[in-house]
Amino acid sequence: MFEGNKFAKSQRQENSSSLSSWAFSLCVTAVLAGAGNLAADPVVIAPGNGVVTNAFKLYSGDTALSVNPGASGGGIVSLNKGNTYTGGTSLGCGTLFVAPIDEGGRSPVGLGGILLGAGTLRYAGPSGAVFGLNVTSSFETATTSACVFDAQSDASFAGVWYQPYGGFIKTGPGTLAIAGSDSSTNLFGASSLAGDTGVFTDAMLAKKLVFNANGDAPAEGFGAFSVVEGTFRIDSGVNAFGTETNAAASQIGAWTTDEGTEKSAVLEIAGGQNLFVGYLVVGKQNGSATTGGDGVQSGVRVTGGETMVNGRLILGWNGDATAFPSLNSRPFYEQTGGTVTLGGNLQLGYTNTKGVQATVAMMGGTLDVNGKNIVSGYQATYTTNTIDVSGTAYLVGAANFYTYSGTANRMDINVHDGGTLDCSAIYN
Repeated sequence: MFEGNKFAKSQRQENSSSLSSWAFSLCVTAVLAGAGNLAADPVVIAPGNGVVTNAFKLYSGDTALSVNPGASGGGIVSLNKGNTYTGGTSLGCGTLFVAPIDEGGRSPVGLGGILLGAGTLRYAGPSGAVFGLNVTSSFETATTSACVFDAQSDASFAGVWYQPYGGFIKTGPGTLAIAGSDSSTNLFGASSLAGDTGVFTDAMLAKKLVFNANGDAPAEGFGAFSVVEGTFRIDSGVNAFGTETNAAASQIGAWTTDEGTEKSAVLEIAGGQNLFVGYLVVGKQNGSATTGGDGVQSGVRVTGGETMVNGRLILGWNGDATAFPSLNSRPFYEQTGGTVTLGGNLQLGYTNTKGVQATVAMMGGTLDVNGKNIVSGYQATYTTNTIDVSGTAYLVGAANFYTYSGTANRMDINVHDGGTLDCSAIYN
């Protein structure tokens, strides 16, 4: 055990936190109020592929709206901010601008729930908005389609998000915070909980993610849960993400734009009970050889909560060595509080990866590798990885710590000022 600046062989420290009692019952305990079904005979608004439409008519009573019905080819729609209808809103594809209910009890998307298909909900209002409406996906069977939330500015989601099938993509430069009650249960692309395994593949995730101008969901380049720009923050609730399919489970940062203009993405975990069903991958194909400066810095930041990652936590992974002969990605994992338990290895710089610089920086909290391994530079070249553990932080439970020197790989381990690193042995 590294303790302060010391190392001694020891047994793994047992983590007192266990999420198994609730993790796999999420899909059957989720309860929706006001979402999932529209009132009869909805008003249809379908402006056509990419057509920008401002629907100024006011809707009230038990009216329901169906916007861009269909799987693709939708328009970009704004509704009247004075709407008070209660019959619900559906978006099949394209884009729908959303806003929360105001003090007068009005909202452009009414007062009912939202039924979301392969389209984009976009928020571009003042920062600090709080959404109380519930959202459920319209996907009823296994699919590689996705629901998209585009946060152009900061917003909190205090309702219930229920999506047992398909993918979830968070984009836009703003922060989307999950801020429901402690008993709120949310599924974000948690497809394996509904038996939707094997739909998302590693090959699909290795493709470039291209957003359609009208807001139709992308066809490839994303996983079951993806944060591709800005920040997705978990403040509270009981939440499940992703699928069991290896690299296509959950990803933070993606190959989304032309070389040299890549975007960074951050997952912040501040609270809640959280399950990532499969792998959690940070910085996969997220920074090309032409990216300037310090590369693309996508990452995970943990300050609280209880989180279980059933698969590996991987920082830096190149799924397409032809497209990315050198990966200028700078993925990070930072922790100052909370508890994270892994069901697979902690992996820094993974297969086919050249040039990654991955960092684990812990000042507090516990990261429990749970009997698996810490691995740096496996089948990778020219990687420079760092683990820094200090303060009240515990990086524990590792069976072994493997550092692969390979071609010009480097691994720096710093344990200081009270930090603890626990593993049975270190091999180079």
